[in-house]
Amino acid sequence: MLPSIIQNNFLDHTTIDNIGQRLLTKTNKFDDLLPNGDLRSYYYTWKFYDSEFQDLQNIFLPLFKLHSKHDLIVDHSHVLDSFIPYEIHTDYYQNRMLTKLNAAYTIIIPLDTYPSHTIAFEQHSKFKQVEQYFQHEQPRPVAASQRIGQDIMNQYLTHIPKHQLDYFSIKEIFAWQKGSAYFCDRRYFHCSDNYVSQGLSGKRALVFWTSLVKH
Repeated sequence: MLPSIIQNNFLDHTTIDNIGQRLLTKTNKFDDLLPNGDLRSYYYTWKFYDSEFQDLQNIFLPLFKLHSKHDLIVDHSHVLDSFIPYEIHTDYYQNRMLTKLNAAYTIIIPLDTYPSHTIAFEQHSKFKQVEQYFQHEQPRPVAASQRIGQDIMNQYLTHIPKHQLDYFSIKEIFAWQKGSAYFCDRRYFHCSDNYVSQGLSGKRALVFWTSLVKH
């Protein structure tokens, strides 16, 4: 598993504002719907390696290498415009990983400062959905000493079913500060906090899913 990285001031505010404005107006917008049809978020996607975005490659690829010490391949890039908090999941699965690539980092770069957090857990899997993890890997509940405390549940995780949390322990909590960056191995389970319960109607970030070539 790759070590997590939290880097403050990854991008200056002017740069992040310019990139965010450009991508929100010049890229493809997709709805991310819940099974009941509710809109969870918009994805503003772009093809990272297209010549149109060479300037963004010139910004991000050197920074990714500087902080991760790896030549990361960007499989997918989008602006996340989130309205409903994500529950526990990984960002592991893509078909190409089965033959050519190894999962590397999810990278989150908030477009503004929000009273919100990403919570990463110590547990990891090659399954994306937590239900698949329970079904196929049949994990045991974590030891009592590692259980998530009630104060953390109340502050961040009121949207997560309590019975699921018995199987997870906290790895780290990333605060959404404008221009900061969070690198987390795509195989770690993670989720949003319940920012809606704190009165926040939405939040935006650049999100990259990256891989490494198998050797």
